[in-house]
Amino acid sequence: MYVLPDSRYAVPAAPIFISYRRRDTLMSAWYLCTELRRHFGEHAVFMDLNSIESGALWPSKVQFAAHTCQVMLVLIGPQWATVTDPITNLRRLDDPKDVLRSEVATALARGILVVPVLVDDARLPSADELPDDLKPLRDREARRIRSDQVQDDVARLGKSLEPAVSPRAQVVAEPVQASYATPLAGAVPFIFAVNVNPEARDVLIVAIVVLGALLIVYMYYKSHGWQGA
Repeated sequence: MYVLPDSRYAVPAAPIFISYRRRDTLMSAWYLCTELRRHFGEHAVFMDLNSIESGALWPSKVQFAAHTCQVMLVLIGPQWATVTDPITNLRRLDDPKDVLRSEVATALARGILVVPVLVDDARLPSADELPDDLKPLRDREARRIRSDQVQDDVARLGKSLEPAVSPRAQVVAEPVQASYATPLAGAVPFIFAVNVNPEARDVLIVAIVVLGALLIVYMYYKSHGWQGA
């Protein structure tokens, strides 16, 4: 079972999370992701199609990113609130297990910056169209990106996010070295915070404990002298 680390200590997947419906705003999401990465850095933006490595547990990666990001951009197109499941024919937003609903509800509950991004003529759904856990989305100031002015609109959006995202993220070489990660108080919290294989982490912890014990024994005998039986 996948257990999320405490988001107070965890290294974020990326500070900016792009939430979108593939059937609704895929191309807009791709363009937004590309431009924001150009502005903030390659590892500063999480988008599921190009931020998850092959073979990874997709739901777990999305959930972790939603629990650790600093900003969530919710792309809303004309079908965002009406897309239905092809099997049940029920509206996706009415399903509590819907991934998009879950990720947006998580960000809203965390109290981080959540920005509705309206694509072209899309409108923010009414309260009646939203489940209870997404209703707070209507209280957030929305931005709009238009096809005929997309470059300028995305540039303005990126500029508006700068206070919430460290500009040092632009020079990050690897995600785990991100300067926008929450500071870690020492090696032990770091070991428990990083999202690694639990078995490998346990081996590392045991090795550190054993080395620490050997170091204590060595220092004791060095200060008291080596005495035979």
